[in-house]
Amino acid sequence: MEKEAIKYQIISLFSRVFLAVKKIRIPWKVTFIAMGVFSMFWVLFRVLSKPQRIDYPCVRAASPIMVSFLSWLFTLGGGVYFFKMSKAAMRRKAIFLSIGLFLIASVLMTFSTITGSSPTYASENSLISSNTPIGMPQGTNPGRVVWIWNPDATNENCTNNFGDAWDLPHNTNLTLVDSMMRESIRNLAGEENLQDAWNSLFLYFNDKKGKGLVDYADDEKIFIKVNLVGGHRNRMDANLNRIPHSRYANSQTSPQVVHSVLRQLIDVYGISQSNIYVGDPSKNINSDYWDMWTSEFPHVNYVSQQGELGRITAESEPVASLRYSDRGQVLPFTEDNLCNQLVEADYLINLAALKAHMRSGVTLCAKNHYGSFTGRNASHLHIGLPNETPGNNRYRPLVDMMGHEKLGGNTLLYVVDGLYPGPDANDKPDKWYMPPFNGNWASSIFVSQDPVAIESVCFDFLATEYHLNNPDCSYPWISGANDYLLQAADPSYWPEDIIYDPEDNGIPLESMGVYERWNNSIDKQYAKELGLGLGIDFVKLLYPDGFPQDPVNIDYFTEPTFSAYPNPFQSGFNIHFNSISSTNTIIQLHNSTGRLVYQTNKELNSDNRFFIDAQHLENGLFYLTVIQNKKRSTITIIKTR
Repeated sequence: MEKEAIKYQIISLFSRVFLAVKKIRIPWKVTFIAMGVFSMFWVLFRVLSKPQRIDYPCVRAASPIMVSFLSWLFTLGGGVYFFKMSKAAMRRKAIFLSIGLFLIASVLMTFSTITGSSPTYASENSLISSNTPIGMPQGTNPGRVVWIWNPDATNENCTNNFGDAWDLPHNTNLTLVDSMMRESIRNLAGEENLQDAWNSLFLYFNDKKGKGLVDYADDEKIFIKVNLVGGHRNRMDANLNRIPHSRYANSQTSPQVVHSVLRQLIDVYGISQSNIYVGDPSKNINSDYWDMWTSEFPHVNYVSQQGELGRITAESEPVASLRYSDRGQVLPFTEDNLCNQLVEADYLINLAALKAHMRSGVTLCAKNHYGSFTGRNASHLHIGLPNETPGNNRYRPLVDMMGHEKLGGNTLLYVVDGLYPGPDANDKPDKWYMPPFNGNWASSIFVSQDPVAIESVCFDFLATEYHLNNPDCSYPWISGANDYLLQAADPSYWPEDIIYDPEDNGIPLESMGVYERWNNSIDKQYAKELGLGLGIDFVKLLYPDGFPQDPVNIDYFTEPTFSAYPNPFQSGFNIHFNSISSTNTIIQLHNSTGRLVYQTNKELNSDNRFFIDAQHLENGLFYLTVIQNKKRSTITIIKTR
């Protein structure tokens, strides 16, 4: 807290100095030069001593001023130089040479002024026609991507102001997220029973790895790689509580989706908590996430950059295993050390967030691995992103990560959390206006076993919402934003001088999945649905318009068919059913953090009533869920003194 107080004092001092300078009315040229010199020395001082500071807010704020100042300085100096040369030529009566020098100077000065870090926008990422699949579909149901949407899972009134972050329990309904994740997994595998669905995913994956048709073994480890890009230590206090910050409540992996996956692995599939690891090795876990997860799963291993207050420190593997396939032609480093806990895992679950990105166009499961190594941040990989090297058929480190045996090659399941998607890596979420969202949060989850297919689908969503004419963001349309997907789908799209072999063992990567663009943003149809052969098999589970016919009988979300009274209650409450659709009724009660605190199977009698004794529960908000005939409904109740 003392450090935070000092920081705020410094900010306050700068504000007072700025106001004082403003009153003096210093000429703008002097101000510009002073700001330019200060910004240049500030960036050099911060970055040269510690390269990972390149993404710090202060450096990102100073960089545009520095670039503008250097461009102006170069323009001014170059102009003077060419003017002197032209003047000398005039004295020698070399009129054509003088004119030539003047034109060269004009072109160079104009170029230096308009160029910089602005992305190159083009329509190259639509060069593949709609419904033209590229590559080989992967998964127990090849090429299948499941999209589930339920607007009730998110709070439309969420402000994302301090204390009202989208990820807090009152803004994201864990009970509904649980249901969404259950139906996603069952539909992905095409199984009626959730345990059978996970078994199907494990059997396919182990067979693909060459282990044969074997199930999960009791001593095997699972690492859930999440995107906690907001987990910078300087955004938290001593107790890892988030503090007021310009990037408070930025879009990233939600704790509720992670919590739901943990429930399935542990409570449904029976995996020991101690065999599961969760984290982002390059970032830290704030207290809101920690409290939710540990309230129900205290023995899971939670991995973070610094390993404070019960978290486990991300260790570096002893020998670097990720060898970049450009072999030093593009990137400044040829290898990176991955997180050792991740490397030692038998399975990965890649749980990314749905976001656009100012450097890569989009950031999904592939780019989630920019946080999977230790020792330095990902700034040295930026040159491999399309903002730095636009166009197609360029070297993309994302392809190496998608195919590396300990990263994409070890991933059992891909999940993209689209509950609250955002326009950039560190920005707050946006409400979306494309159908069916129509001005609300996207409230979506995507799952697949095909890494290319799921990113292709999410790319279509992002490119539709953040279109070229979107004034807030159009990053998915950076030239070459889909280059990595084309290369991951089909080696014929690789650069001529690159052979992707991220282990450097002489075995090139093969097709990692199927790439395809949908037919249009309204129907959102891919090849399988249109009967066009091997392509993306897109399964849509949409509320409130109803779910389409599907191989799985899923749990429909319904309006409440019961009431609870008294509400608020003190020691207990009654449930009254409007009608009995089934004598076998499941009743669940979750607390405000989403933890299951009560469950029973009840055979209802003719009076349609049931009493729950809740004396042992602490005061607060609870979610009451009733399940009948595979239909569920949820209401909110409150316990008071």
